Amino acid sequence: MKIKEFEKNGELTAKEQGCQKSISLDMLAHDINNVFNNVRVSTQLCKIFLDDSSQVSKVHEQLDLIGGQIARGIKLMSNALNLSQFNKVNPPIKQINIIKPLQLAIKFVEKNFHDRKMNIILNPFDNQIKVEANELILEVFENLLVNAVLHNLNHSVNVTIQITQIMKKDQDYIKIQFLDNGIGISDDRKEWIFNNSFLKDKHGKGMGFGLSLVKEIIDSYGGFIWVENRIKGDYSKGSNFVILIPVGSDE
Repeated sequence: MKIKEFEKNGELTAKEQGCQKSISLDMLAHDINNVFNNVRVSTQLCKIFLDDSSQVSKVHEQLDLIGGQIARGIKLMSNALNLSQFNKVNPPIKQINIIKPLQLAIKFVEKNFHDRKMNIILNPFDNQIKVEANELILEVFENLLVNAVLHNLNHSVNVTIQITQIMKKDQDYIKIQFLDNGIGISDDRKEWIFNNSFLKDKHGKGMGFGLSLVKEIIDSYGGFIWVENRIKGDYSKGSNFVILIPVGSDE
């Protein structure tokens, strides 16, 4: 049963809210379980490698993997808290310069996934790009970059953040594209990966929980978010997450 099927005049009944809460808890349990399983496997491998002097160097690789999983678990708990509190305490919309939170998000993934080789390029058209948003924009950027790292099997994680300004239906928007070289998202999954029900896909690998929060935040700004193939016609070459956020007013 999909959450959007419950929507009636923009509100949810108590029963529907309970179902949404249940799905969110299921998502959290599913993702945290994956984290623990990955840590358990790496721990077992460390024990095996320590018993073989020729394999000791591989222990450091597994410790780096454990560190990455711990960072993922911390982010999951942060997402869960923010998602549960979103409708209770929603910071006011104001003018935000998006360059600083983007830079902070890049530092966040570089620090927490230091075992991964990554090349994150930020291409802004100006160093003062203002949108109508709030401090939760940092959660959006962190989640998109964390997903770009987690869902990437390449030796080097490459992400290009391209920023432009466009007009849509007489409204100016800042367009932010996160182009990665990860495993990509098949066409049949693109339409519903932002829904809470993404948990039901056992192969989601934790992507859905963060993306649910991302969509909630972008929607609250009056913006849009969707995902495309980085290379048209071939989803396996990576994804392009596209965000539109209304341009900040100088008034």
